[in-house]
Amino acid sequence: MQPRKLLWLSLLIVASLLVSAFLQFYVIPPQVAMASPDTVTYYFNAYGAEVWEASPASMTDGNLGTYASTNNAGEVQLNNANNCSGTGLGLISKVELRAYGYGDGGDFIYLRPVFTAGDGTNHQWTPGTSPPSWSPYYNITSDTNAPTSWNWSNVQELDVDVEYNGLAKPNPLYIAKVEIRVTYSPAPTVGTIAISPSSMTPQEQWTNITVPVTDNDTLADVNEVHVEVFYDSAGNDPSAPGMANVQTCAILIWTRGGSPEWDIAPASTTWAINAVGCSNGTDSLTTDNWVFSFKVGKVATQSPDSDDWDIYAKATDSVSQTGDNYLRDVEMNWYGEITVNTTSVDWGIVSPGCSNNISPVVNITYICNGNYIEQVETENAWNGTGANQTTLNTTGAPGPGEFSLKADDDATIEGAVQVLSASYTTFDTGIQTTETGNPENNNHLWLSLGDSNIPFDTYSGTIHFGIA
Repeated sequence: MQPRKLLWLSLLIVASLLVSAFLQFYVIPPQVAMASPDTVTYYFNAYGAEVWEASPASMTDGNLGTYASTNNAGEVQLNNANNCSGTGLGLISKVELRAYGYGDGGDFIYLRPVFTAGDGTNHQWTPGTSPPSWSPYYNITSDTNAPTSWNWSNVQELDVDVEYNGLAKPNPLYIAKVEIRVTYSPAPTVGTIAISPSSMTPQEQWTNITVPVTDNDTLADVNEVHVEVFYDSAGNDPSAPGMANVQTCAILIWTRGGSPEWDIAPASTTWAINAVGCSNGTDSLTTDNWVFSFKVGKVATQSPDSDDWDIYAKATDSVSQTGDNYLRDVEMNWYGEITVNTTSVDWGIVSPGCSNNISPVVNITYICNGNYIEQVETENAWNGTGANQTTLNTTGAPGPGEFSLKADDDATIEGAVQVLSASYTTFDTGIQTTETGNPENNNHLWLSLGDSNIPFDTYSGTIHFGIA
């Protein structure tokens, strides 16, 4: 809360060097950050109605020591599920199949991917004799009916036909496992978000949010880190809104090569970015922190009974892959600000024994991020220009040498409150304001005097208006 401003009230009671040189220089071509692909392997773990004649489950149990087998030319086993969860790990560049098994050296199989759009290409493998071995990897990324652009759900939905083609030999062909290998560029990830201090207070100090980012291609691959600080009005942990608002959401962004590099929205408000206090991760590392330093806007909604502000952070790499995370339940403290626009109030000439003489208007502007009360108090004694003094009476019925004051937010005495000394009295209430504030332009004071012992003089005192 800003310091209360003082309102002075007065009461008048009448009776050149050339150098030649040979210059030589080399231009080093710019270094381009290249993604380092990772791979992950899955296997088919279920089969459908089409099966091989012996132990079909052994082809999908994940065990390289157990085998499905067949000696029936043209027999197909459809493996119709795999152990990919569908969770995205990054941008897929290649998908491959391979099988593990053995035969008599002449028989072969077709590995035929089955996509949601239909069957793919037949990939032929002739297994060697025992001991068993893996087939080569067969690239199915661009097979007939393959997805135009692979995602992880496509991998999860992938099936495979394993078709035996014998040469009328007496020995079966054995297959223990069929695998999928996916090559991808890993997406960045966001670790546990931290905030300091642990609760937010508008305008009071710089608030720092720390966002740990990991990118296996090094942090030189990160192009943007985006943070949203937002109000969760229902307390149900929603998704980040994506739109800035002075009362409910600030968006802080670091952009590689940006102008500015550090930015905040909403712009031109009391939300502010502290670029000097911000820092980004080191390009040569794979994990480091981004620190966003900012000042909370004046009317960021208070969370009085629960910790209803959330923080969302998202990192985006050079191929537009993203990783994100949330920090939930951060408290926003109350903030209030008052400006008394009327610098003085003068009742002019009044007489002892007067009752509830109304003052001119007192204009006050309130800014607050939640519910607030409007308060008033005054000094216990008002002094004349000499040694004269009049004392505050807090009952509204001043005796000799005393004065009383009442205050309200309108021009009628009804509902006015008694002004006390060294103790604030509430004369009105308000709710959350905009950043321009709530102007109260009809406040008044009422003055009463005792009927004696108030010498002729000009009396002045101080009144404090407050917000709480």
